[in-house]
Amino acid sequence: MSQIDTISVTTKEPSHQGGLFSINPGLSIWTWVVFVLLFLILRKYAWTPLMESTKAREKLLSDTVENARKTKEELERIAERQKSMLQEAEAQAQKIVADGRKAAESIAQNIVEQARKDAQATLDETREKMAVEKELAIQEIKNQAVDLIIRTSEKLIEKSLDDEAHRKIVDKHLDEL
Repeated sequence: MSQIDTISVTTKEPSHQGGLFSINPGLSIWTWVVFVLLFLILRKYAWTPLMESTKAREKLLSDTVENARKTKEELERIAERQKSMLQEAEAQAQKIVADGRKAAESIAQNIVEQARKDAQATLDETREKMAVEKELAIQEIKNQAVDLIIRTSEKLIEKSLDDEAHRKIVDKHLDEL
């Protein structure tokens, strides 16, 4: 029993150190003083700057998100404007091509029309020249025929009429033919 008695005896004696749940008023006061001092020091030098930097960072993130949203909206507006500009440019290009085709067709039509007019003018001019040359040729043939008839009739008649009288007679008979 010596060991058990010793243990029981030692546990039954009052302890001067105190237990886990025993309260020591001096230690409690110093613990609260240290806690309050530590709280005040941390609040002034750590908590406030941490909160300010957190707020600043939060504001920076909020501004960045807002700027990103504005940038996205601006990019969407630019994309819409660019899309409409591309559609407008395409419409203008198609209009220019159509106008070019019309102008080319008009120029080709004018060229063809001018060529027809020139060909008709040349044809009319050639016809006039041919008519004049025909008249000249007929007149020349008449003159030669008259001369030939006069010479022939002189030989037949053996008498010579003046040249003017012969011509009148021959012209009269040729006109009758």
